[in-house]
Amino acid sequence: MNSVNDPLATMDPALLQRLGIDDAKLTAAAQLMEQIRAASNEPSVEETEVERSASDTTAALRAEVKRLRRENQLLVYQADTLADALGACHCFGTDPQCPDCQGDGGPGSFIPGRRNFRNFVIPVLEALRDLRNARAARKAATSEETTASDQAD
Repeated sequence: MNSVNDPLATMDPALLQRLGIDDAKLTAAAQLMEQIRAASNEPSVEETEVERSASDTTAALRAEVKRLRRENQLLVYQADTLADALGACHCFGTDPQCPDCQGDGGPGSFIPGRRNFRNFVIPVLEALRDLRNARAARKAATSEETTASDQAD
């Protein structure tokens, strides 16, 4: 309510008493107006809940952005480490606009980083060798069993 346009908005019970106006209805109306004016200055429960909810949402979003930044930093570090191990550019040769390789930096394009090659590539090569040897051993064992059964017949 605009107090300039509403004469009741300026009605004060103390003022009425000082002016000597002793009208119970007018005094009650002035007291009611004072209560309304006081209540309009306090945020409502709804406003308080909305502000709290917005604050909680903002805090949750900030925490999520922080988590995603940490995750992104870790993923970039891991991709760069793997690219180094494979002798590739950080874009793995997939970006023709890459300022470092112009899209020609796939695995094997550069000399791999010794430590990363030893930590990531060598274990894979050893596992493949062991798998190949195990398959060959199984095949040899199966072949020996087949030969032995053929001879028994």
